[in-house]
Amino acid sequence: MMRLRIVASTAALAFAVAVGSAQQLTSMTGDSSVTGASSLGARSQFTNVWAFSPPSSGNDNTYFRGAVMPQPQVAGVSLILAWSRVETSPPQAAPPCSTGTAPDQQQVDSIGMYHCYDWTTYDSTAAGNLVMQWFDSFGGSPKLVNLLFSGIATGAVNNTTPNYVTTSSWYTNSGFASGYNRQDVINAIKDCTAVPYIGTSAAVGNVSWTGTTVKVNATGCCSTSTTDQSSLIHNGDTIWVTGTASGINSAVNATAFGITTADQFSYTSAMSAGTTSAVTYITASQSWPVPYELPYQVALQPFWAAAIAHYAPNSFAKSSQLNYFRFGGSAGSEWYPYCVTNSSNPSDGLSQLSSPYKYVKSGGSPGTTVGWLDYYSQMTGYLQSLQPAAKVIMSINSAETGPIDYTYADTEAGYAVQHVNAYGVAFGFGSQGLSALDYVNCTSPNSCGLSAPVATRSASDWNPLFNQYRGLGTPLELQTLSLSYEGDTDCSSPVCGPGNGKYSGDLPTFLYPFATNAGLTDVELYWRDLDLAYDAANYCVLSNPPPPFSCTSGISLGGQLTSGQWATFFQDVGQAKPMLPNTCVAGFPYQSNAGGNCAYATNVNSADGPH
Repeated sequence: MMRLRIVASTAALAFAVAVGSAQQLTSMTGDSSVTGASSLGARSQFTNVWAFSPPSSGNDNTYFRGAVMPQPQVAGVSLILAWSRVETSPPQAAPPCSTGTAPDQQQVDSIGMYHCYDWTTYDSTAAGNLVMQWFDSFGGSPKLVNLLFSGIATGAVNNTTPNYVTTSSWYTNSGFASGYNRQDVINAIKDCTAVPYIGTSAAVGNVSWTGTTVKVNATGCCSTSTTDQSSLIHNGDTIWVTGTASGINSAVNATAFGITTADQFSYTSAMSAGTTSAVTYITASQSWPVPYELPYQVALQPFWAAAIAHYAPNSFAKSSQLNYFRFGGSAGSEWYPYCVTNSSNPSDGLSQLSSPYKYVKSGGSPGTTVGWLDYYSQMTGYLQSLQPAAKVIMSINSAETGPIDYTYADTEAGYAVQHVNAYGVAFGFGSQGLSALDYVNCTSPNSCGLSAPVATRSASDWNPLFNQYRGLGTPLELQTLSLSYEGDTDCSSPVCGPGNGKYSGDLPTFLYPFATNAGLTDVELYWRDLDLAYDAANYCVLSNPPPPFSCTSGISLGGQLTSGQWATFFQDVGQAKPMLPNTCVAGFPYQSNAGGNCAYATNVNSADGPH
């Protein structure tokens, strides 16, 4: 099977690539010293198709495993692993950890604290397990798995950073020098609306008020445990609350208290008296912790070390099926700095932090400012020091607004390829923003080159950067911005955007041959798009004729599509019955009324393989 020849963790390829990569990397002293495609030379590549974050249980899982995973064009899956599910207790001053003392169970950080890790959640082989079920052959050659390690989650609340990171018991540790012993956080209530951390709402009927004490009833909101590291609200957590009634907003530096059950908490309001109202609330641990600050960095690094130790070839039985790792220094497995409008024209958020954590783009001054790109470089160097025994792909992210500053991504790509894994293979890089708008911006008469106008750039400059570095033979990865929307070839209807409820446009427009021609080696597609492409029986269970058809049941839509879109997509670009022309999947169940033209499957099939 050709697929097995492209696994970089396999010794043959790893060492073959290492020879050329290591020689080329010796002259790389900075982001400006790496030459462009003209000197590196064009290079053919094999493109792998991955299912991003597939469902772990229920009918969605059953259908996906049955219809999509057996497809030879699907190399495997990319899975997100959350920090807080592994570090489930706060650090301790001395060993041993109750979880064990092996490197994947116990790590000591740079200030001498011991971190304990429990991998049970991800090692479990019980039904519906999050990771192990995907180390399977699905009736063919073994599928491969990419692991994306996340320290912060995106969404209304952050549920991935361990609770201790934003508590004073951690950041006031004597190991952090004076001035550096704080951990700032960003959220929409106190900082800016350009962040996803908007908090949770409680209806007026669930809010009561006595003097300056406000009590909020919210089912499952809270934890009574003193060691639990989940994102639930704990006694003593810093909390921000806002509402429409006068004075109901939280007092400065308010803390949650009165948590005796899992369903209510109290806080001190800014004023007494007034009228109760609905409120929105978020704690420090549910916000975006500023990741370049020392308390966060020092806590994150041993988690990375434990993860690499856990999935090392000598300790993980399925290591031959691991393909690449991606480690995020910000939200998700990405590196985006939230809440900074423009570092040369600061507004609220990061730029307004006081010394020594005042934000700058790069070239931070110790004791005064911290450079985001310096943080990226330092953490990438730390990752190299851990000697990961798999391919590593770093995310690149442009930043700021008014206008967007693409040189963040340009510099990050240069930093990424200067580092190597245990086999000497250069780190790859990629963007999680692929959409049909990239095709529009990079196709004549437009140009998306490094000197192109901001209005016609590809997401985080991935397109010209791929062409610049493809000669290194390093992994070049893309993930779609969001769920695709068939027929939207220019991101105009609907307008493309990130996140649930948003879209990335027409898949054949941006995938093959556009992205593959730019040097794409790995593409992560949303699992629902792959289900639309390949599942003829269960993506949409068609109603009885005559048309117009509707879907009576099928995969979970997750709030993404209306019932009309659901059937239309299936009947336009999904599977047809095998007797029709253009059918893509033979030997699988089908519906007699299915009439799609198989455009999605055809395009994915074309994207996979050598280019």
